[in-house]
Amino acid sequence: MGLFDKLFGSKKGKQEIKPEENIESRIEKNTEIEENIDEKKTDEVKNEDVKITDEKEWLLNILKNRVSELKLEVNCDGEKLIIPEIDASIKAALKDKTQQGTDVLVRINFLIENKEFGEEGIFESFAGIGKNNDLEEAVNSCIDIFIKSVLNVVIDALKDNHNPVLDLETNKKGIARTWHTYVGALQSQGSESLAESGNNHYYNLLKEQIVKRLNNKRFYWIKVLVTRQINGEVMYQCLLNNKPYLEAERVLDEYMKQLPAGNGNMIEMQYIIIRQSDKSYNENRQKDIEHENFMKECAEYAISVFANYGPEDSVEGLVNKIAEYTKDVNVAWEFFWFIPAIYCRTALYGVNYTDTVIMVLPDDRRIFGKLYDYETYVIAVDVVLKKLQENQSQKEIEKILLLSDEYKALQKMVKEGSNLQDLKPVPMFLMAPANYTVSD
Repeated sequence: MGLFDKLFGSKKGKQEIKPEENIESRIEKNTEIEENIDEKKTDEVKNEDVKITDEKEWLLNILKNRVSELKLEVNCDGEKLIIPEIDASIKAALKDKTQQGTDVLVRINFLIENKEFGEEGIFESFAGIGKNNDLEEAVNSCIDIFIKSVLNVVIDALKDNHNPVLDLETNKKGIARTWHTYVGALQSQGSESLAESGNNHYYNLLKEQIVKRLNNKRFYWIKVLVTRQINGEVMYQCLLNNKPYLEAERVLDEYMKQLPAGNGNMIEMQYIIIRQSDKSYNENRQKDIEHENFMKECAEYAISVFANYGPEDSVEGLVNKIAEYTKDVNVAWEFFWFIPAIYCRTALYGVNYTDTVIMVLPDDRRIFGKLYDYETYVIAVDVVLKKLQENQSQKEIEKILLLSDEYKALQKMVKEGSNLQDLKPVPMFLMAPANYTVSD
């Protein structure tokens, strides 16, 4: 079996991964299995008399009452809550309801929408437990976590109640921007000694990586989750605007390795929101929109070129074809270097990659940098993830992977019997051609 087969497997017996099957659900399930040895079902759920047709309304009413306690005007249109003061809405859906011994475990998906959050909105999913089959208690438990960890910091960000001490400054391509930082309350369990490091601990840990990702959006939101199970297994997750934040996860990986060994469960979760200041956002918005949309179109075009190349196509031919569309040969070369690499890094996630890039110029000079120093890489990450989420065909993915030098190297090592997880990360080398322009 080749590397591609190991990665994707055969269609036979392949299970679909549900969005709600994230790290928190595994944590909750592991914890409940440990705490509830007797999984025999007992009584019916207390609130089972709530009809399915009324379930959404019942859930929204509970959520409305809880959000109203934050001294906000809250309306409900039957589909979502509307909070006029911050021009936002909240959707909630009860996804799972299962028995755990004498208790009921539920999972609720939440979606916070605001026009400045973009099309995706802020998505989160939480599990809650109701003792003695109390469904309402389980729902309130989910909502409590949602409000404390997510909604409170979202409200602060939308109201722009920021602390100037946490402001960030960036200057990319001559455009200076100011960013306001909002650090949500750290939710922790079994980590009292770690909590002493302060509420801004994860923000300070990830700040260098966060600054690199700040481009031209109005809002960026980061979710941090680290956990250690009773058996010592360590898990972590970091998302940026609902998508895997691989660079930050590598920082978390190093952080987790330095933690003292422990025997009990340890869970820490936090949301961090970054908002571009009104001044820099308004001054540059229209220009940002036009440029970003064009760059995304260029990345999508490059992917279509890579997915349909033939044996007669040379590297220079592919790049020139992309350059005809981008009107910029540098952008074309960078898409050629980065897009196949992103497919490789996203698909082969167990490998230890590095963010370091070494560009070798024709005169043998070397330029050292990081992947997120390149705007094309930032744009391409979003476009590639979107394509994969849209169930891009396996054939197209395989063709693009074969353009990745990293994939070719990994494929060779697997054939030689190497374990992907044990491979040492090396910098990404880019051999710049003569027509690639580097500013001094």
